Amino acid sequence: MQIVVLGMHRSGTSALVRLLSLAGCWIGSDDDFHDADDANPRGYWEHKEVWGLDSDLLTALGGDWDEVPDFSLGRLDDAARQTFAARAREIVARLDTQAASAPSQAWAIKDPRLCLTLPLWQPALPRAVAVFALRSPLSIARSIARRDSYPLAVGLALWEQHLRAALTATAQTPRVAIHFEDLLDSPHDELARLVERLRALGVRLHDPDPAAVSGFLDRTLERERREPDLESQLLSHEQLALRDALRDGTALAAGRDGGALSPLAADLLHHHAKTRRAWKERLAEIEAFHARVTRDIQAYETEHSARLEIETAYREEHTARLDTEHEAVQALAAETSARLRAEAQAAELHALVATLHEKIAEDARHFEAERAARLRAEEYAQSLEAERG
Repeated sequence: MQIVVLGMHRSGTSALVRLLSLAGCWIGSDDDFHDADDANPRGYWEHKEVWGLDSDLLTALGGDWDEVPDFSLGRLDDAARQTFAARAREIVARLDTQAASAPSQAWAIKDPRLCLTLPLWQPALPRAVAVFALRSPLSIARSIARRDSYPLAVGLALWEQHLRAALTATAQTPRVAIHFEDLLDSPHDELARLVERLRALGVRLHDPDPAAVSGFLDRTLERERREPDLESQLLSHEQLALRDALRDGTALAAGRDGGALSPLAADLLHHHAKTRRAWKERLAEIEAFHARVTRDIQAYETEHSARLEIETAYREEHTARLDTEHEAVQALAAETSARLRAEAQAAELHALVATLHEKIAEDARHFEAERAARLRAEEYAQSLEAERG
């Protein structure tokens, strides 16, 4: 069997599909799901391939879960419709194969977007059973306001739109429902009743382990207070009628569709979608401006870095030139000092040579005077001898 869990965002679809897995339903392996976060601390239990196809389909139709476009598949061209339908068949075929070895031979998928996109999936789901996860519309709107900062009226309009679309898509599909608040108040009794109703439709589930259910489901999952009196004041007449029909089960009667979206909700969602598109366009402009600023900063930083490299190279060259000039000055000073020392030594040597020359000349004069005196003495002696002889 093929179980499709349907419900508005923040209505407990993640908790419900996890509980179905505890009753023997195949929902996928750990890698098939997004990680838990503050918005869903127990995990999303939302098959990535299902989520991916639904998101791509809504984008192709010009919107998203919170920007409600005309979801008529007729807005897609034949090629796009066939591509999306082929993806759906591939995902379903994989789940059928994987679930064949599960005890129940049944699998379940959930994605709140399925409320809107289910018509694309239905040709691939001949054995589908729809399980509606229902919750107080005001609690849903408050949870969306906490997560997405949307006004309560927008959250209520989105709730109405999703539930009416899901009811219309499943008018010819077996469907059951479970209420999130009842599930929290009496988890074991409510889950047992759901399992029994699904068994009656041919889904071979087993009774889940009470300890596993208690370990997963508790009141901390309900972070929005219940205020039925205030809810009755905030919902429109059409929304109150839808809430009550879901609560008493008449909305799920065989063959009954969800009816037309109330005019107030349609106008509000049209305005919301227009505002969201304008916001996204403005955001795109801001992101484009930020990208340009980032590129300019990067270009400036690149230019600044190059300039710094040039300045660094110049400083290094200038320092090297100064070092060379300093070395040359030092060499010249050393050379000049050496030359001055040599010149001083040469002057001293020249003076010494001059002194020696004067000494030699004086000695020569003395020698000549002495020689002349000796010669005169010799001549006198000779003359004396001549006189004696």
